[in-house]
Amino acid sequence: MHSAAEADNVVYWMSDGAFYLFDGVVKEIPCSVQDYVFGDINTDEHSVIYAGVNLEFSEVNWFYTSENSTSIDRIVTYNYLERVWTIGTLARTTWASKDIFANPLATKYMPNSTALAQPTVIGLTPGVSTLYDQEKGTNDDTDTIVAYVTSGDVDIVDGDNSMFVKRYIPDFKDQQGALNLQFLVRQYPGSVQTVASSTLVYSTTTKVDMRARGRQIAVKIVSSDVDTKWRFGTLRIDGQQDGLR
Repeated sequence: MHSAAEADNVVYWMSDGAFYLFDGVVKEIPCSVQDYVFGDINTDEHSVIYAGVNLEFSEVNWFYTSENSTSIDRIVTYNYLERVWTIGTLARTTWASKDIFANPLATKYMPNSTALAQPTVIGLTPGVSTLYDQEKGTNDDTDTIVAYVTSGDVDIVDGDNSMFVKRYIPDFKDQQGALNLQFLVRQYPGSVQTVASSTLVYSTTTKVDMRARGRQIAVKIVSSDVDTKWRFGTLRIDGQQDGLR
């Protein structure tokens, strides 16, 4: 009953096996993570699914329970301007947009907590809820927000030619804290990626010398420190065609 939300005069909702919108006509939304979401969802807990809108980033969030959970522990997000989907493990049981507030407000329910709520609230079930001021600061309360982004595989040419990467110039906007930049390589499409280079990059880092060779190369950026923030710019890579050895 709470799986629908309105954003910019369009209604979005989560249904059995798919996502939909109504802009005058009911339409199914193409979803790149549909198998992931509906392949691991507790169908007995549909009543707790909650939809919330983050207008600042043009996002609709759905909070739901994974298959082995009885309380909300997952999030799937749709950016309706860029038509991009993301997934995560954020647990929020209710969500209020920033209409009359400086930031969105959301709650997290902890069913097994025995702590006393402040102020004391007499509810129908055990446990407590915490009220969060969303989109404020760079941390998860006092904990780190571990984040990463991974590119798709890139090859220099088809066939037996490998790519050899020997250096790169990082480019991040408003970077605070260290970022772990990894180059992942593989020789065949079905083989497992291996980490050929892993380096901590700071706002003062001008370039990084390295050695990575593979038919296919991907880049992964990881942030795992408290008070870390960053926006990705244009990564410049010094790569060339190479042999298998």
